[in-house]
Amino acid sequence: EIMPSLVGSEMCIRDSTEHSGDCEVGGAVYFIVEDVDALHRAFSAAGVPIEQPPHDTEWGSREMLLLDPDHNRLRFATTTE
Repeated sequence: EIMPSLVGSEMCIRDSTEHSGDCEVGGAVYFIVEDVDALHRAFSAAGVPIEQPPHDTEWGSREMLLLDPDHNRLRFATTTE
């Protein structure tokens, strides 16, 4: 299965494999990125399903949410304040 991943501030495509016991399914990761809207465009162009598109939050960030194939929540955020 092919899945986009981040390397530095760039997106690349890598092979995703399953390894028993790597981590508990249903976890969450919060990534601080320079430009969540640019990342959204890159993920969308790569055909990655977006669970929640970029939106402004009341706590001063702009965030989007993805689910990986194991249903882990991957939240990407840019500080707006």
